[in-house]
Amino acid sequence: MAQCVFSKSTAAMDITPVENLFLLEYMPNAPENFVKVYLFGLMQCYSRFSDADDLGIALSLSEDEIKEAFAYWQAKGLVDIVSSEPLLVEYRSVRAVLTKSQTSEERLQGKYSGLVM
Repeated sequence: MAQCVFSKSTAAMDITPVENLFLLEYMPNAPENFVKVYLFGLMQCYSRFSDADDLGIALSLSEDEIKEAFAYWQAKGLVDIVSSEPLLVEYRSVRAVLTKSQTSEERLQGKYSGLVM
């Protein structure tokens, strides 16, 4: 059976959807490199133009730093580390994680009510 993929240059011009709830609830307090790892990994989920090894090279981070970042996000509930060798990370919906304790609308109404008209 035939298999079709975008070229690396085409995939690099694509977009990666990032939930606003991530930007509002998680990004402000997360260490900078951890945010980079999260976003680059999210991009890999949507565009298979880069290998897992590219993450460390692109971000100038060691394998241990990458694992530490994903452990942080796993503790927050946003990813599941499925396998350590090779590293396999499954991303979860930020909305689904937040709605377990209370609805995102309730969270936003309380925390960001002054910003919304």
